[in-house]
Amino acid sequence: MISAGPAHALEVLHRGHKLFAGDDVSTGLGHAPQDVQYRVHRLVQSATANNGTPLAAQRSVWMADALRRLSDTDAALATLLADARAARRLGQRATRRVLAEALDDAQPAADTPLGQREAMRRMAARLHSQHRHIRLSRGHARLLARRMRRLAYLRCRHALRSNVESPAMGIALSRVRYEKSVAPGHVRKRIADALDRIGITDSLARRNWIGGYETLIARESGGRPSVVAAEAATAPGPAQPDGHGLGYARGITQTIPATFASYHQPGTSTNIYDPVANICASINYVMHRYGVNPDGSNLIALVQQADMHRPPKGY
Repeated sequence: MISAGPAHALEVLHRGHKLFAGDDVSTGLGHAPQDVQYRVHRLVQSATANNGTPLAAQRSVWMADALRRLSDTDAALATLLADARAARRLGQRATRRVLAEALDDAQPAADTPLGQREAMRRMAARLHSQHRHIRLSRGHARLLARRMRRLAYLRCRHALRSNVESPAMGIALSRVRYEKSVAPGHVRKRIADALDRIGITDSLARRNWIGGYETLIARESGGRPSVVAAEAATAPGPAQPDGHGLGYARGITQTIPATFASYHQPGTSTNIYDPVANICASINYVMHRYGVNPDGSNLIALVQQADMHRPPKGY
């Protein structure tokens, strides 16, 4: 018969193992991200056909862009869930092994001080091992939770709703111009001019935006206003006057025409290659898409491409 002390220790080991109990569950995602991407491709193809009104086409492209970003978030969520399931299975195997070793311990506790001390030593080692597995699992779970909280579903829904129903700014997609000939200028000055147009005048806020956007622009275009991406960010769509499809990012901050049109700053050029207009649209976009504060205080936290201390990542 097991004494009260070992019995309690076995119960603790069993409770630790039960923390990892249960079967794997599905991701909960309705359609695979790849399926959504295909649907987005078809939507853009339909939207950019020549048999619809410019406004309808623009709204369809906005919707397709929002769906594509939701799909990207779904893919990120699927990766996090797979990571969580793998960590749970690892913890389940490890804690089961510790519990099984305790149950299968063939050496009884001799009714002597030395025998009892040895039995207590083995059980203490197993309790420490079980506790270590649980502690590591909790740390990993906190990390996954932080990563999940950064997913942008709510911001995507807000962007989709505001774009389709009543955009606060923007122009029709058909009004976007594609003129690569622009006057030379310094990147920092162009960012400052864009902030003037948007109305961001606080000195600290301007430092936040200028610092982050100097990094973003260097990574996106190397400061060259006439750059066109080598690959389409969305479905290529029909060729525009500059010879590239609607799905190709352009300009100093590399925006696609639909994004430039949607977030165009009133009073700036409708030429997507105009550096100030391009930067304005990009700033408006990251404020709406990622929830960046107007003072830019969380710019580098939410937009990795603007953080010089982290590796490049498209935005």
